[in-house]
Amino acid sequence: MRRFSLALTLGLAVACAPAVPVDTPPSAAEPAPAVDPVAAEVPVAPEAPVAPVATMDEEAAVTAEPAPDVPIKVRITGDEWRWIVRYSGSDGTLDTDDDVLSERHLRLAAGTNVTIDLASNDYIYTFYVPQLDIMEVAAPSSPYELELETGPAGVHDLLGSQMCGFTHPELLGDVIVQERAEFADWLDSQGG
Repeated sequence: MRRFSLALTLGLAVACAPAVPVDTPPSAAEPAPAVDPVAAEVPVAPEAPVAPVATMDEEAAVTAEPAPDVPIKVRITGDEWRWIVRYSGSDGTLDTDDDVLSERHLRLAAGTNVTIDLASNDYIYTFYVPQLDIMEVAAPSSPYELELETGPAGVHDLLGSQMCGFTHPELLGDVIVQERAEFADWLDSQGG
């Protein structure tokens, strides 16, 4: 059966091949016409739109809003039953002279990627923001990196998920998501 299908395949291949006159040797067949690369029409992409150029007055009016594709870097550290929040300043690097410190309240720009370094100096804490579907553990000697994209502006509860003693209320705070310009103004007013 296999010989038959092979013979049939070869027969069809020969039957479907283009006809070449028998008296013409294969090397004497007519060559394909040469294509002049200069004269050939090449499709050209449409011109790209030209971006408007801002004047000096317009440039001065632009605020230093964080770009949505550049993550905001924040470190949140549990320390003596409270949250210490450290924002990177204008250099975008944590642990430098232009960092901004805050307690219990986390401020973020709306519609922005955020990288949070979660840590603890002394005990085990749970960083819990139910509205943003975040529940992560901060433990000593085990830093954890958390990435999220903030949604629209609003205020969310920053909670601890367990009662940890009489100082538990010190862990309660807010996650304040602001419009980008408002967040930039707040950060600038704090010295960042």
